[in-house]
Amino acid sequence: MSQQPMQTISGRLILLIKAGYWLALLIIAAMVMASFILLQQMMAAQRNDETLLDIVGMQKVLSQRIVFLANAAGAASRNQQPALVTAFKQATAEFERNYDLLLERVVADPASPARLDPKSVESVLFAKPFHLDYFSVGLIANGERLVSAFESQLGMADNGGYKGGGERVNLDASVANATLSGYAALGHRINAQADAQSERLLDLHRTLFYTTIGVIVLVALFIFRPMSNAILRKTHELIDARNSMAFIAVHDGLTGLHNRTFLTDHFDTLIKG
Repeated sequence: MSQQPMQTISGRLILLIKAGYWLALLIIAAMVMASFILLQQMMAAQRNDETLLDIVGMQKVLSQRIVFLANAAGAASRNQQPALVTAFKQATAEFERNYDLLLERVVADPASPARLDPKSVESVLFAKPFHLDYFSVGLIANGERLVSAFESQLGMADNGGYKGGGERVNLDASVANATLSGYAALGHRINAQADAQSERLLDLHRTLFYTTIGVIVLVALFIFRPMSNAILRKTHELIDARNSMAFIAVHDGLTGLHNRTFLTDHFDTLIKG
């Protein structure tokens, strides 16, 4: 009668140990997965920011190069102009590709209310005092017009080229300086936003780390500690039961004296000794 309840209690204890083990394992695995996802987000954001800063740095160089080549092509001899015009055209096309890629990556909207925030990227692109979008688009358009005008003069254009004349295109040091200052400000904004985003992700990662430690401590206190206490209690019960069975095996149940089994074993030991 007593063996059946003992087996039932042992089965429940084993089931509780298994459930507690898998619960703790799932909680820790979820925390580790969340930490991994946060780390991936941080790395992706860092790569994106590095790409943006590379584009901004290239745009600063190209804006100066475009203005320099425009002035150099206008002042060069006719024999030197074709090479300068070709380089000027390539720099303008690369500047346009980079600017399209920049707008795609920053997801900037000229109608967004964020343009009114002086700390935002949109404010550098679409608002005072930089109006970087205006100067970039103007630099591209004027560069293409001036290239077309040079190609018309040199007979390099396939479709007749720009008919307005190079003197009507405004590409001077003021445009270069305005574009350069705009991209410098854009680089500072991107850096500031990247630092703020990294700080937020680090705070979240730190919170997740402390939460994980807290969960492990709670699991240890409310799952494994009661389990260890139950195991220890059952171990003591088994030891007491074993000692009781050993006592009953060599003692008489009525008188409490040693029985025949004890005497037989004792005499056998004496004879062998």
